[in-house]
Amino acid sequence: MTEYRMIQFREGDIVTVKADGCVQTGGKGITWKRYVDPRSSPLPGDIVTPWGMLPDSNNYYGSINIPGATPGFRRIKDILGTKLTAHPSGALNYLQLAYQDDNYSGNGYWGPDVGDGKQCQGAAPAWVEITIEHPNPSGQTSETYVPSGSTETTQQGQNTINQTNSGPGGGGTGGNAPKDTTMPILLSFIATPMNMTYQGGQITVDVRASDNVAVQSITLILIKPDGSRSGLRMPLVNGTPQNGEWGYAWTMPMNTGSTALNYGIQVTVVDSSGNIGYSKTLIVTVAGKPSTNYMQPQPLQQNPVPATK
Repeated sequence: MTEYRMIQFREGDIVTVKADGCVQTGGKGITWKRYVDPRSSPLPGDIVTPWGMLPDSNNYYGSINIPGATPGFRRIKDILGTKLTAHPSGALNYLQLAYQDDNYSGNGYWGPDVGDGKQCQGAAPAWVEITIEHPNPSGQTSETYVPSGSTETTQQGQNTINQTNSGPGGGGTGGNAPKDTTMPILLSFIATPMNMTYQGGQITVDVRASDNVAVQSITLILIKPDGSRSGLRMPLVNGTPQNGEWGYAWTMPMNTGSTALNYGIQVTVVDSSGNIGYSKTLIVTVAGKPSTNYMQPQPLQQNPVPATK
């Protein structure tokens, strides 16, 4: 769940929600799904949608909480285009977004694919747009901006908030702030060591990145030999979010087989406006366990002693 405390509601505000795009759900194979109305491949006998896909009812969807307008968090697809009336209470007067999944370790915007059933072919990363109409305007013009500071780019992607006034003196068209479209820069991406003995051991990944505003998160993705993926947020270890170094170390497991195992390592860099940069894939090899050959003992040859004359 991500709180957008800078996006605040007043009593009686009329709120409209738009959203679309896709997210990485993690796992093996084709793993991207739609953020609003995800689909899964059907099993024999399933009743499917016109897409030929089965709705995902339990996971992989975005949800929203608008104080007093939704009963807690509600699926975004259920309220798209509906005019909701906000009734904030107490300190909870701001926007909250969330994402439903049973395992968040692989979520993000890394490794884009066409999605299950090609549901994400040509789609952008997930985005949410909120329009707020104030029924009791104070004369301000409309404004559009992209909130920063989200701690869960996995869920929210690029979020645009539109605020307008619908009564007398409101609803102007000025004040639009330009959106930041500058991509973050991956300055260096190093994994050491790249080759390990069968015993495995510690591996360290170091990343240097910069952005014209701020790098919001760097996600490390480990691609295992069986093709499955896992991801985690790398901590900032030096510098600032605008120009800094991120690092992480862990222990690679022992290879008990005789065949070498290759692991892929990638990173994605997301800035505070939702712009995403992708790294190349580094390959780390854990050697196979050497075979031990035992020689079978050979019987001793007894040389006969020549007879003494």
